[in-house]
Amino acid sequence: MMKLNLNQQVKSLISYIKEKKIIITTHGLADVDGVASAFALKLFLNKILNHSLIDLRIPKCTKPNKQIIKIIESICECNILNTSDTDFKPDILLITDTNNYNQIRFKELNLNYRDIKSNLIYIDHHRKGNNLKNKPLDKYNIIMDNYTSASEIILDIMRLFNIRLNKCILHLFAAAILTDTGNFKYATNETFSRFNFLLQKGLDYEIIQGILKMEVDVSEKIAKIKGSQRSKLIRYGDWLVCKTQVSNYESSVATSLISLGYDIVLVISPSKKSDAFRITARANQKVTKEAGIHLGDLFNSISEISLGNGGGHNGAASHVGKKNLDETIENIFSYFKKKLIEK
Repeated sequence: MMKLNLNQQVKSLISYIKEKKIIITTHGLADVDGVASAFALKLFLNKILNHSLIDLRIPKCTKPNKQIIKIIESICECNILNTSDTDFKPDILLITDTNNYNQIRFKELNLNYRDIKSNLIYIDHHRKGNNLKNKPLDKYNIIMDNYTSASEIILDIMRLFNIRLNKCILHLFAAAILTDTGNFKYATNETFSRFNFLLQKGLDYEIIQGILKMEVDVSEKIAKIKGSQRSKLIRYGDWLVCKTQVSNYESSVATSLISLGYDIVLVISPSKKSDAFRITARANQKVTKEAGIHLGDLFNSISEISLGNGGGHNGAASHVGKKNLDETIENIFSYFKKKLIEK
């Protein structure tokens, strides 16, 4: 069956949800892209559907991301995080910036997973995970992994329907793109084109750069230092792989270690109360292109071993496991060895 283009996908989705009660949300520990894409999706649907049965429920954000959003709220005089003003049982849960139900904090959203599990629709830029298999509403999902952020998908949707972008949305989209691409480190030509569109519509680049250059919290600095101190170098030919362990700020630690010169960084965060664990990984563009490394595919493939779930992009991914940490790590490094040496 021929794949529908974005315009057709959106029209199909709108046709299905137009008379339904909708809650829009994103993944737990929401980042800027998750918040921005969910917030903009609500604005879009309010314009298109023209009814009040749409609620936005944002889960808890990490402290740095919450700080970024709060500053945008202040500068742009808008309300982003505290927008839930209705209380109803939804027919549909629209989820942005993830396609994995295990990353949704249903209790935080005052929802029961059993009541809504057959009515989940995703708009996301990560590759499809194992959970997207023969679900009733799969045909309405908009999963486009050629985009570098979920916000860019919503931006293109709003452009297709000629929705005006206000100051708040412009700066939210810009912050989402910059944070998800590491200040354009993982950007594509299309990313730059979309960002240029935001500039043409009135984005103040100096403001958004000032927001993103905030002083790093001391606890994040400590996490980076500990991550560096605990790092173990594994060399595969000319490729340098790092394994380290911290209890928080895994993404920040991984990014900082990549900047030191590692090609791949694996940051492990075991739970202190159970066998559960988190793994965050980053890879530079050279190793993803030349060696064919795809961290998102890797972290999705190890789900059966860890009894967990994960995914992401070729150069950035995360995984949450329930048990079998040692076996999981062994399989990850077996993958690296095959890709980096045994080609």
